[in-house]
Amino acid sequence: MLQCQQIFESGSLDRMSTILHSLDQLFPVRFDTTRFTMWAVGHGAVGSCQFMHVFSDWRAEFHGYPIYGGSGLGRFEVIPTPERKIKYRLAMRIIKIVEPVVLRVPTYDGYVHPPTPGELVTRGNNGKRQNIWSVGLDTSSACHKNIHLLLPKLRNLTLST
Repeated sequence: MLQCQQIFESGSLDRMSTILHSLDQLFPVRFDTTRFTMWAVGHGAVGSCQFMHVFSDWRAEFHGYPIYGGSGLGRFEVIPTPERKIKYRLAMRIIKIVEPVVLRVPTYDGYVHPPTPGELVTRGNNGKRQNIWSVGLDTSSACHKNIHLLLPKLRNLTLST
C-alpha cells in the first residue's frame, strides 16, 4: 500500500497508467494510444516502465499512427527466446475485447495484426514470419529492471549468456 501511495504522491500517475503487482494480473489496454505506463509494485519497491507504439505502425507511411481503436484486457507473459541473444522476453496477450476493435486506416495492409482475444500481440505479414511484440528482460535499462519487480522466479537467474 505504501508503494501505491508513493506513486500517487509523485504526481506521475496519469490516465494511461496501470499499477501491477503480479505478472498474471489483467490490465486495461487501449488500442488507440501510442503509449502506456506500467507501474510495477513488488519486493518492497516500485518502478515504472513506458511501452510505446504497441498497436502503432512505424513504417514510413504511417509514422507511428495507432492503427486500431477499441480496448481490451491484457496480460504480460514471459516467453523464452533461446535462439536470440536476449533469452527471455516480455510479451502481451490480449485476454478479452471490451470495446470492439475498429480499423482506423481503411486501406491498411495488416502489418500490425488486430488485437485478438487469446492471442499474443504480433506484427508482420505477406507470408513473412509473424513477430511477437515483446521487450527484452535482460537489458540494463531502468524500465526493464522495473519489470523484474513482477518476476520473482526470474530475479536470480542469469538471463543472458
